[in-house]
Amino acid sequence: MHTNTPPKLTRQESRQTKIINQVSNTHLSKTHYKNIIFDLGGVLLDFDPHDTIRELFPEEQVPPFDLLKAFSTEPGMNMLRGIISTDHAAKLLSEQFDQDKLLRLFTGIPTRLKPNQEALTVFKLIKQKNYKIYVLSNLDIVMHDAIRHYDFFNEIDGAIYSYQHKCAKPDAQIYELLLKTYNLKPEECLFIDDFEENIDGAKKCNINGILCTEQAHLFDQLKNLNIL
Repeated sequence: MHTNTPPKLTRQESRQTKIINQVSNTHLSKTHYKNIIFDLGGVLLDFDPHDTIRELFPEEQVPPFDLLKAFSTEPGMNMLRGIISTDHAAKLLSEQFDQDKLLRLFTGIPTRLKPNQEALTVFKLIKQKNYKIYVLSNLDIVMHDAIRHYDFFNEIDGAIYSYQHKCAKPDAQIYELLLKTYNLKPEECLFIDDFEENIDGAKKCNINGILCTEQAHLFDQLKNLNIL
């Protein structure tokens, strides 16, 4: 007699199922955190800078990874702060970098920001536990326009985007703005970001943080803090 066998799950689907089962079967201790603050790129959204460079410049025998340094320059940060446009930033940086390549990078990144399903599984579990969820992200208007249609944005309780407020992580101003805008207590907030300097910036404002180097490990990190 033939029986139907269930379809095999992909590695990511299997991991998501495991996460859900672990939460369902675990007695959770209370935590003092009430608010979880997410970064976007590299946390809720997939973004690998080096893979992006390889994809955007397939004709280059040696991928121009140095272009990524543009984001940490003053013009690059001012672009993320919404003070200058991508075209203006590329022009100001033309003596240090190839202007056409910079523009290709600036305009190519937004189309490559896609939701990470493992991180979104964790996001939904956090929401089910009645935590407030906020987003704190460095991005320009082009990036925001490319991602604002994703469904999970309908489930957040608030967001601060650098280009809308003329300030960016790791400046203290942007963390303080989030706290003030949503009347949050820093000791009740946990910030998740993929850059250590942004975590350090949050800690200077008395907001604890965890470094998300791999989204697949995010569940375990939050479980260790009794959040999940």
